[in-house]
Amino acid sequence: VKDKDVFGSDDFMGQVVLTLHDFVDGKEHTVVELLRDENNIKMPDDDRGEIEIRIRWAERVFEDDFLLIDKKKAMATRIQAWARCAAAKVELKRLKKQREIDEKHAILCAVKITSICRVRIAKKKVGALRRLRRSAVKIQKRI
Repeated sequence: VKDKDVFGSDDFMGQVVLTLHDFVDGKEHTVVELLRDENNIKMPDDDRGEIEIRIRWAERVFEDDFLLIDKKKAMATRIQAWARCAAAKVELKRLKKQREIDEKHAILCAVKITSICRVRIAKKKVGALRRLRRSAVKIQKRI
């Protein structure tokens, strides 16, 4: 840390050593540190003052990093597309099986309906034949 002189050279006031590992969480931290001499020694009787520092860790992204990020995104997109395709194939198989089951059920229902209709038609024909027989018997009894 140096002071700013308009005329002449800036004077050394002290230095601070920070461990950056304490700040890698990406949050903003406020630190108050005592200034030390040129040899990074803090003397008890030497009052150089203190400095308040606001610091936040920020990742710096380079062009190579952008290419790597784009490559990872493309790979993730491919994996996602593959997973969706696989899920669609499984769903298609399930739907085909369900369709086959529904078709068999429809055929059975149609057979039952057809049988019921045939029974009703047969009963109507039998009733008509009985009426014809009765009327024929009545005619024969008259003669």
